[in-house]
Amino acid sequence: MRKVLLFVITIFLFWGCVKKGAIENLDNPKESVKLELISKIELQDMPSDNPMFGIGEYNGKRYILHRKGKKFLLKFYDSEFREISKIVFSRGKGPGEFMHQMGVKIVNEKIYVYDITLRKFLIYDMKGNFIDEFFLTKNDMPISFLPYKNKIYFSSIMKYLFAIYDMDKSKIIAFKEYKTAFSPKKQFRGILFIKKEKDGVLGMKMVEKNLRISLFDDDGNEIKKFVDLKGDYISINALAYNGFLFFNEPTKIKKTVGSNKKPNAHLKTAVINMKNYEHRYNLVFNEKDVRYWFITPVFITDEVLCYYNITDKGHFLYIFKNPFKKNKNG
Repeated sequence: MRKVLLFVITIFLFWGCVKKGAIENLDNPKESVKLELISKIELQDMPSDNPMFGIGEYNGKRYILHRKGKKFLLKFYDSEFREISKIVFSRGKGPGEFMHQMGVKIVNEKIYVYDITLRKFLIYDMKGNFIDEFFLTKNDMPISFLPYKNKIYFSSIMKYLFAIYDMDKSKIIAFKEYKTAFSPKKQFRGILFIKKEKDGVLGMKMVEKNLRISLFDDDGNEIKKFVDLKGDYISINALAYNGFLFFNEPTKIKKTVGSNKKPNAHLKTAVINMKNYEHRYNLVFNEKDVRYWFITPVFITDEVLCYYNITDKGHFLYIFKNPFKKNKNG
């Protein structure tokens, strides 16, 4: 009897130590949390191309890239969204100039901009002084990038699923190419980089009829898979905070692209606990005139969770109270 009991206890402990696999559906969250809206802010003078990728937070300041005439204005705001300062960039094709941004990142007191038209990365200091720029080829059109030390991780829509650009050597030092040629019917593919971790880079991979959120090594191999959804899904952005992943509940591309008729949209943001591979929460809010395709989380702090949305009435930021402060256990 004692041997049987020890055997049962051993099996129980073994199964208790087995790590859960990647989440394969978003149907069963542990609970839903209704987001508490703090404020809704209308944004003026926004770029016509990819405005959501020019919004972020750095060292307690919020920043937004605006466009006015032939100038881009990178404005910095306090927590109440009162303007603190701004940097003016020239719109053009010369050194230090850009035409159409596909992302603004601020890392270690440097501002990085990617120009999707001219296929180049630009680097500035925090006063807006031009430092350097790096050109890529026509086949390298990135859709997402993440600067880290002397490297830029990026993913392109045509050629490179995963690549690392070395800024010291001015060349691509590692890459993983797509297995199939790009098709315009696919609408979107690539990896949206989220955050650099100690043992890899975190990214949302959308390709070959699945959506994954994984940790990648510097060769583009998936080390850990946190989410693995089968189907032609798309989600515009994702955030990482305090061991949790935040991303909009993915939708089918065919139901999303080109469809702007979403009055009274019911938005859900899935929250994944990265420590135990658990779909822990759904964040929910209702808002009239939400254009579902363009609503996305853009930054999170200890106090707030911020979404960007574009409607027929304009560009808006929704500022919600962050229900997951760092002192709150998952």
